[in-house]
Amino acid sequence: SGESEAGLASGVSGAPGARQFRQGSASDSSSDEDDEDGDRPARGGAFSLHDAAERGDVEAVRVLAKQHLENPAYLQRKAQIEAMPEEEAARRELMLAAWSKDHRRRLFERRDHESCTPLQVAVLWRQLDVLRALVEVGSTVAPLCNGSPITHLILGVGSIRAHRE
Repeated sequence: SGESEAGLASGVSGAPGARQFRQGSASDSSSDEDDEDGDRPARGGAFSLHDAAERGDVEAVRVLAKQHLENPAYLQRKAQIEAMPEEEAARRELMLAAWSKDHRRRLFERRDHESCTPLQVAVLWRQLDVLRALVEVGSTVAPLCNGSPITHLILGVGSIRAHRE
């Protein structure tokens, strides 16, 4: 277990032959998707969380998650839901929980052109600290990668001898 953890923790950024996982990057702020609900991070483009995961930038992951949760469009919709009449308290709580979950999902489950989420990028690039940070800020381990759970991806990456040395 320690061996695979060490393998996951060592970064490969800048490794010879390393391929890019995304067509967009932190410097590419264009996207075909609209941002009415604050889907994208405030700065950096649609895949800035993926890029931070690849680089092993834990602080950027935390900042991007915080920016996403403090997005004015998100906060405005949250305030509208919270302002619902008291007699609709149960409905209000359900709507608020669903809205929050959906808002987080849009950040943490966004897939790049290789169909990877930021969490999966962290595993592929062996960025264990980023993996931990993503889970701490609300990322879920549920999305599948090519039909397999994240644990299979972790085991696959950890089983490559070069990643353990």
